[in-house]
Amino acid sequence: MFTLVAYRDIYIPCPSYLNYYLQILRIDTSTRNDDPGHLSNVLCRSLTFAFESQNTTRFCLSELLHSVKIFGALPHMRTLTIRYSNLTIDDIFDCYQYIDFPDQIENLEVCFSKTCVGCVQPLRVNPPWHLPHVRRLFIKGGDENLVANYLEACPRLQILETDFS
Repeated sequence: MFTLVAYRDIYIPCPSYLNYYLQILRIDTSTRNDDPGHLSNVLCRSLTFAFESQNTTRFCLSELLHSVKIFGALPHMRTLTIRYSNLTIDDIFDCYQYIDFPDQIENLEVCFSKTCVGCVQPLRVNPPWHLPHVRRLFIKGGDENLVANYLEACPRLQILETDFS
């Protein structure tokens, strides 16, 4: 019972835990489906990613998304929550951290704290990445330009939620 609950909603609070979790996924994706170790890969429905450092967040998030997509891991994960802290919001659109965004993720929650809200500039060109399978987007702590930039990247978006009026 514990395993069923523990692997459903994953929380990654630091780089060392990310490394541990990626190791589990690499092992699980190479095992047979009837192997008990395979549960950590199959049971995950949501993943929350929360780091404090801007550079660490950028690198580790890219590594996580790349690993999930390349290894075909977490086939039932539908929700990804990213909690950015101490981050310049423009970095999201300047970098390619979403370039390997897994197709199975339909719900994206992006939360900002301790950021430079109001600093986001409207995009002059399309974002360097697209999120074609995201249907629900929740943005907390952003501004109108950030939302507009995400909308440009999410062509099939059906539901948009924000914390500002």
